[in-house]
Amino acid sequence: NLRALLMGILESISNQKAATRRVLRARRDNLDAVLCASHSAAVLTHLFQLPELNAAEVIFCFISTGAEVSTHGVIDRLRALGRIVLVPKILPGEPMRAVPFTGWDNLTQGVLGIPAPLESVAYPSYVDLVITPGLGFTPTGTRIGFGRGYYDRWFATLEHGLRVGIAHECQLEKSLPTEISDVPMHIVITEQRTIHIKPRP
Repeated sequence: NLRALLMGILESISNQKAATRRVLRARRDNLDAVLCASHSAAVLTHLFQLPELNAAEVIFCFISTGAEVSTHGVIDRLRALGRIVLVPKILPGEPMRAVPFTGWDNLTQGVLGIPAPLESVAYPSYVDLVITPGLGFTPTGTRIGFGRGYYDRWFATLEHGLRVGIAHECQLEKSLPTEISDVPMHIVITEQRTIHIKPRP
């Protein structure tokens, strides 16, 4: 019947996503530290060439770990420019929050092993731009995350402006398995290029 067919399709997409995540994670994690640092510097340069970033007052940015494109320099530069910088805070069983960043000394080990603010109060107003992590992206803005759906749910429920995905060029794929709940990016940046994607209607 139709329900069984739909369930089968969803399970198939879920399995495809899990396999894709394994490949992309291994590809990213095989990059050496020198290359990661070089890519991160190039991405930072591309980011600050965006007029939308330079016009943004409130920026939500993930705190990078491991072989991710490093956002530490991005956060420091934004704060030096006097911007309001928000970073993710995840509490058990709750949606992700965008909490003001007040300094590297004011972080604690988060739920997923990612540094997070000691504070837990979410920023109450509009967010101009979101610098978004992902295991993979496509040139058309599709994103595959880490499988927990925190960002997609945040995007779906909170008002915000531009969504910018940052990654190593090796994390870009022509296509990725996707579901209706997956929220696309407006811009994708790697060390090699900045891809502007027309927002979907």
